[in-house]
Amino acid sequence: MKISLLPDISGISRDSVRPLLFMVLAFLLWVISFYVWSGISNLESKSKLNYARFEELTEVVRSYKNLPHREDRSSAPEDPMVVVSSLVESMGLKDNLIQISSLSKGVSVQLSRLYSEKTLSFIQELGKRGLSIESAEVRAVPEGAFRLLSISLIITVSQQ
Repeated sequence: MKISLLPDISGISRDSVRPLLFMVLAFLLWVISFYVWSGISNLESKSKLNYARFEELTEVVRSYKNLPHREDRSSAPEDPMVVVSSLVESMGLKDNLIQISSLSKGVSVQLSRLYSEKTLSFIQELGKRGLSIESAEVRAVPEGAFRLLSISLIITVSQQ
């Protein structure tokens, strides 16, 4: 007993069904291969785009690392009060300190009887430690043959 794999279709001979079936099968293979090829092409283009983006990112990181004076940038201090008081102590300005107080936006400092060189070095050290002067009042006070400075500063964390 022979079992036929091809069904009987009325009006079409069995000999013409087989070539039609091969043509349909070939068409399906062609459609599947086209779909796979376009998917691979899409993956390749995405891969090239991601590679280009990664190269651009690494170039940005390299250029950032090579910026000049990168080591000179100090991080913002945690507490300006601690920084200012340690600076006053390290520069030997304890005798010149009149008042130091904390404000909502920073620190208020009053120093008196300062030579101009000491005043400038104090201001430069503040900048090196990540602090900036928001407001300043400077008075020249005559003392003997010299003119000494009396300063009032409002010091805040630098916005870099």
